Amino acid sequence: MQDETVLESLVGLDPGHPAFVELANRYRARGDYAGALDICFNGLTANPASLGGRVVLARIFYERLQFPLAARELREVLQLAPDNEYVSRLLAALVPGEPFEG
Repeated sequence: MQDETVLESLVGLDPGHPAFVELANRYRARGDYAGALDICFNGLTANPASLGGRVVLARIFYERLQFPLAARELREVLQLAPDNEYVSRLLAALVPGEPFEG
């Protein structure tokens, strides 16, 4: 686990650096949803294939009771990684009736 100032420095130089996932998750964990959303949006704009970034974004939406947005992000992960059983289960739990394949 890296120091948060190191993560902020890495993400400041390159918003799509893989460190954005951990940094956004730390902001989320302490309740700074605005900061976490900003980091996620910038990170995913620069690195749209980041599955971890999309899962963190889904968690932020879920914790803010924005369930349709959380489900949208989980569906995006499944489009990029259809065999991701963890995300399939999350989506099935979030959206009753959502098909779970696994």
